[in-house]
Amino acid sequence: MALIKLNNQSISAVSALPSGIDTGRVAQLVQAVKTDTTTVTSNSFATISGLSLNITPSASSSKILLTMSVTGAGDQSAFRFLRDSTAIGIGDADGSRPRVTAGGNFTNDNKMFEASMTFLDSPSSTSQLTFVVQSRNLNSGNSSRIGRSVEISDDAQNPRTISTLTAIEILA
Repeated sequence: MALIKLNNQSISAVSALPSGIDTGRVAQLVQAVKTDTTTVTSNSFATISGLSLNITPSASSSKILLTMSVTGAGDQSAFRFLRDSTAIGIGDADGSRPRVTAGGNFTNDNKMFEASMTFLDSPSSTSQLTFVVQSRNLNSGNSSRIGRSVEISDDAQNPRTISTLTAIEILA
C-alpha cells in the first residue's frame, strides 16, 4: 500500500474511523416471527397477527431497515409495511390501484407463495415506533392462508411455514 506524504511527513494507513463516529453501525435488531396460521379474507388492509414489533430509535437521524417474508397460499394477495398509522414503502398512487409493498397474482390457490421485501425507512424519531405487516386480497371472494397451504389434510404435501418481520436500527 502506498503511503501519502503531507509536507514530507508520512501518514499511516487509516484502518478505522476515529472514535465517536458511529455512522453505519447497527444499534439494535428486533424481529417478530409468526409460526401459526391466519386466513385473510378481506379486500381491505388488515394487520397480520404476529407480524408486529416495536423499536425505539436511539437517534433521530437513525434509519430503520425493514425486511418481511410472508409465506402461505392464496391468489391475488397484497402486503404492505405500516409505521404506526402510516403506510410506508408503497407504490405511487395511480387511479384505484392499491398501493402496496409487495404482492400480486401468486399462481393459484393450491400453490405456496413467498412475498418478501426490504425497505429503508427514515422515521426522524426517538419515540417508540410500531411496525406491522398488513395484508389484503386484491380480488373479492379470494382468501390468503398465511403459514400454510390451502389444503388442511395432515400430509407431507401440505407444509406449515413461518413468516417474519425484522427491524434493524442503523445509525446514520
